Amino acid sequence: MARPNLSDPAELKQYRRELRAYLRPWRVAGLLMVIGACYWLLFRDRESVAGWTLMATGWLILLTSIVLRTRYHLRRMREPA
Repeated sequence: MARPNLSDPAELKQYRRELRAYLRPWRVAGLLMVIGACYWLLFRDRESVAGWTLMATGWLILLTSIVLRTRYHLRRMREPA
């Protein structure tokens, strides 16, 4: 793929849509795991190893998917126009 022309409103809109869709299921899964872990830890058992493991895993997935999306964006911007 060629580098998107971000000065063109139509291409900018399409590229933003592309970035939002990139790894979306992983970002949503990570966020849901963090929310579920918060619920578990606040309303059930604060000292639960499973709750803290779920929290850590959710953050790991969420942050990794954000970093990968950023790397994808940087890779696309390095491509020749």
